[in-house]
Amino acid sequence: MMTQRVENEFRKRIENAKMKNIFVDEEIQKRMNNYLDNGYSIKVGILRRVPYKGDTYIQDANRLALAELEEIVKQQNNGFCITKDQLSEVVKRTEENIWNEEFKKIGTTVVIESSQLR
Repeated sequence: MMTQRVENEFRKRIENAKMKNIFVDEEIQKRMNNYLDNGYSIKVGILRRVPYKGDTYIQDANRLALAELEEIVKQQNNGFCITKDQLSEVVKRTEENIWNEEFKKIGTTVVIESSQLR
């Protein structure tokens, strides 16, 4: 359980990030505060280090995106519920509509052609 001092420090860091124009999603902020107010603790840490090789920006970004997707799949396989707001930044929101339409057509197997993605 998080001590009051640690919780206050955590909230102070979030406010400092806002003042420095570091993006903090308001909905996420509200949910985090709600959890803290209800006695939950929030642990923040590095799950895996993804080295930047410096070969190209795109390759480095794709390595980071792959690591993110692997972690999401790992958490899903461990029974954690990944909600819409936890969608990987790699997946574009427009792809959901394509997936839903294809799923309706063919049932349980979804095949999306790359030409359908924008």
